[in-house]
Amino acid sequence: MRIVYYKSIKTIPAGLKKLDKLVELHEFRPYQNNLEGFSTLDELETLSNLIILRLQCLEEVSDMYLAKQANLMSKYQLRHLTLDYTCLSSEEQLSQTNEKKMKAENVLNELCPPLYVEYVTIFNYFGTHLPNWLSSRAYLSNLKDLWIQNCACFEEVASLGLLPNLEYLRVFSAYSVVNIGEEFLLGGIQSRDSTTTSCSVKPAFPKLRELYLFDMYNWKEWQWNKGQPAMPNLKLLFIQTCPHLRSLPEGLSHHATSLECLRIHSADNLITVGNLKVQTMELLKFEMETLPEYLTTIMAQKLEIIYCPERLLSKIVRQEETGSERIKFKHIPKVTIKEKTFLSGTLVVSDHN
Repeated sequence: MRIVYYKSIKTIPAGLKKLDKLVELHEFRPYQNNLEGFSTLDELETLSNLIILRLQCLEEVSDMYLAKQANLMSKYQLRHLTLDYTCLSSEEQLSQTNEKKMKAENVLNELCPPLYVEYVTIFNYFGTHLPNWLSSRAYLSNLKDLWIQNCACFEEVASLGLLPNLEYLRVFSAYSVVNIGEEFLLGGIQSRDSTTTSCSVKPAFPKLRELYLFDMYNWKEWQWNKGQPAMPNLKLLFIQTCPHLRSLPEGLSHHATSLECLRIHSADNLITVGNLKVQTMELLKFEMETLPEYLTTIMAQKLEIIYCPERLLSKIVRQEETGSERIKFKHIPKVTIKEKTFLSGTLVVSDHN
């Protein structure tokens, strides 16, 4: 049995706990106990067969004990979990009282998913910290996909490097994050070789394949030194609308040796990306009048410039060395350009294959 809870339906009558064979529950809006006749969060306790669960309007739950009674940890069949608050702008989230922020944080901490959950999304959460269970290797050892979006109040990204099977990570609209520091990669653990006395460090994010960092308007710095192994299987890094980010970390080029595609969209203040060996580099929708200098350090086989402004295009196609932007990517075998005004047109300006 599955219940799809459409937006036109505002409530579910009391008695949800009796549907113990339920496997899918979408858009469930739980109410407090003081609203008679409607299902509350604690009624989830008996629904042990749930595979997919999406909770909405979680800001209406101010009692952390109701969240604890839902006992999500015991739902061993649960694979997809979405925890959603009412969508507010960043300003509205930041203006919430400290009491409301703390209540939101306490409730989310109690909604800890079971060991075998594979997909978790957190939308519109305005607590000051991400839930503790995101940093626990023991709780989320099977998590493959994590999506955090429009959560404006937390300042520090959790120690997500602890998640041993995470393959896809999306962090969108984390308004208050200024620095992604070493805590993000925390999780590299020492292991001793039984045949020798040497110790090795297991990398953080050992299985991460794709990393998306979007709309991080105040993000300025990403710290990752080359002494911290991480992301050995990363294939795609996509950075979009991060206007204050000025450099990519040294550890990225040193350890993300499987990186195949780097996409940069609307990050016009990025100065350096390190000595990356990427198969494909993509620049999308930027308003610069010159190409970034870091292109000279990219060891890519292919460069794609998408939505290129006309004035920049004229500098690229200019034949003379003086004033031509072509010199910045002359070492790249194949370069394609799509003009901003002619999205369907593609100009191949370099092809040495």
